[in-house]
Amino acid sequence: MGKLAMLGGLIGVRLPEKLQTLIYRNRDTYRGETIDVQALALGHLANTVRIPGHLPTVAESREQSEKTGTMFDRKAPPLARIEDFEINGADGPIAARLYSDTVDKSQLQPAVIYAHGGGFVQGSLDSHHAVCAKLAKWSGGIVVAVDYRLAPEYPFPHGVNDFMAAFKSLAENGTSLGIDVNRMGVAGDSAGACLAAVASAELSGSPVAPKFQVLIYPVTDGHLNSQSV
Repeated sequence: MGKLAMLGGLIGVRLPEKLQTLIYRNRDTYRGETIDVQALALGHLANTVRIPGHLPTVAESREQSEKTGTMFDRKAPPLARIEDFEINGADGPIAARLYSDTVDKSQLQPAVIYAHGGGFVQGSLDSHHAVCAKLAKWSGGIVVAVDYRLAPEYPFPHGVNDFMAAFKSLAENGTSLGIDVNRMGVAGDSAGACLAAVASAELSGSPVAPKFQVLIYPVTDGHLNSQSV
């Protein structure tokens, strides 16, 4: 699609909701639910980014994901502490990023270990940077984002094994980062929420079991026959 169409789609996404409702007043209704105007505007923009009839490669889909995430998300709020470091994955070190609004590590804080979404194929520390920063700011706790390995290069169960290994490593050594290891939970969105749910279930009953889970539109059923599909 042309740049003009893409610009129009971008403007449509950023319009006030009342104006979007006026533009998309003839919306489809399915099972008694009318499609959300912001979701519809975003879908129209996505259609301007994609080439009709072209299935993007893994590399192309990842690039699109990074760009759209940066384009639509509000900027990350300022935090006292953002640190990139390495953590133990299932088969060696993987990247992680810590977010906290305090530099005082002696005052141990509750922490949520976060797995980004992206269909198990896309997403990164950078694509969800603003999300994790806002979560740390609003919660007043620590957020640690885990850069688990992605398919298809690393198919199941590499991703979930990485996430569980990272959680266990933080449960054992997180005090040095200012984490209260007795108040650690898991969180994620979409595919990342699936990893968080699986990790919580797998570690249930163990000494390092997550104390809570925050699942944002989680992928928990592959049948695709629920009312939300």
